[in-house]
Amino acid sequence: MNLSIKKRLLSASLVLTCSMLALNVYAAKTHVINMTDAPPYFDNTSLDIKIGDTVTWRNAGPDMYHIVMDREITLFSEDVNVGNEWSYEFTKAGVYDYICHRHFFMRGKITVRNEDGGVASEPDYAYQPAFTEYVVPTMNSVPRMIIASKVDDNIWFTEGGGDFYGFEDIPSQNKLGRLSPDGQFVEYATPTSKDGDEKIGVDSLVMDDDGNIYFTERFTNRIGVLDPQGNMVEHQIPTKGGYALGVDIDKKGNIWFAERYGNKIGYIDKEGKIKEIELPDEDSEPRTIFVDSQQRIWYTARVANEIGYYDTKTEEFVRLHIPTKLARPAGIAETSDGTVYFVEMVGNKVAKVVGDKIVEYSIPTPFTAPFKVYPDADDNLWFTQVYGNSIGKMETKTGKITEYKIPTVDSRPGGITVDRNGIVWFTEQMGNKIGRFDPKLADELIAKEALSKLSNNDNSTLLTKNLNGDTKKK
Repeated sequence: MNLSIKKRLLSASLVLTCSMLALNVYAAKTHVINMTDAPPYFDNTSLDIKIGDTVTWRNAGPDMYHIVMDREITLFSEDVNVGNEWSYEFTKAGVYDYICHRHFFMRGKITVRNEDGGVASEPDYAYQPAFTEYVVPTMNSVPRMIIASKVDDNIWFTEGGGDFYGFEDIPSQNKLGRLSPDGQFVEYATPTSKDGDEKIGVDSLVMDDDGNIYFTERFTNRIGVLDPQGNMVEHQIPTKGGYALGVDIDKKGNIWFAERYGNKIGYIDKEGKIKEIELPDEDSEPRTIFVDSQQRIWYTARVANEIGYYDTKTEEFVRLHIPTKLARPAGIAETSDGTVYFVEMVGNKVAKVVGDKIVEYSIPTPFTAPFKVYPDADDNLWFTQVYGNSIGKMETKTGKITEYKIPTVDSRPGGITVDRNGIVWFTEQMGNKIGRFDPKLADELIAKEALSKLSNNDNSTLLTKNLNGDTKKK
């Protein structure tokens, strides 16, 4: 058979195959599950469907309203009142065990199958199995900042709730959370304010060498302390409405804080005495506070568009203007050589301080809103990207930036840290989760995918040459 006939037969075969596939296109279906106030509560407790199908939960009453939710919060209906319904289109295979968040005894399961009938779902990116996500027990907790313990392998974070930009419809919260290595949560609620107002908004936290955790309460403008035995004490900052946010600790044990609306930084010493220091410019909006290895007190001034530090020896401020207009500086970090870095939320950059100058590095993806930053043992900088829905890594030796998409959609990552094992931890403010990322596993998965693509390309080249009659596949 000559080459021309081979090519015509191959083309005819491809046309026939495509025609058969077109005839077998699956028509997506909509399935209805009625929710009632009596057993079995869901009239179909175990539904088997295919990718592309939609499930509608309809509240048939007669009295209670329900919230459909699965463990990963892939499903989350909010309140479905009697007579109303909520729908979700399933685009990934898997088994979705769900409950009514208001009535935990109401349980069901959706099994979503691929075309081959299996339930395995490929990740969107090769590295995504390196992510593990843990759902915070308190709904709408808006986990904010996060630290790795200095005394054990626990992870601590704040649950500040909303009532700020982007989270206006979510009430503020007043908790600290602890995540143990086996994935168990413990939550600690702060005392309510004296007038009975529970609007507290726990924001940032830091741990001393003895395991005491210091945290800020933005609405009450207080510094709280949680000791290893679980006892909690709160200290009132004098400025009313100061809105305390960032917090850090120096070598003397002073706890430094930034007051966004008070336009001050300050500290509380070991005796509980508080000193506040006014910033040079009015309405600078200091948010982040960071104590570097030289014991300089760095701060970001969002409105003033600068980063600066307070020299505790001379009691003077040193101010550095950021080249990018409206950069909105956020998190600050320091590498092992003493270089101070920060991220720009609106500028969409990572920046470093070199003498009295600022050097900026643009993040490849635009409008990602880098928020907080933390270095690992190799001086790579890890940072969260609130609207990029990613965590990023900058190799400070080369300036190379790599971004890793978080599995949960619109998770809005906030705080970030790296534990002593090199694992990256971060909060998901909208996702209501604590995220864990294993960089070594991610590198292995990316390398494996690259090797697989290379192998497939080699096989494809051999097949193409064979069809063209240039060589024979052996």
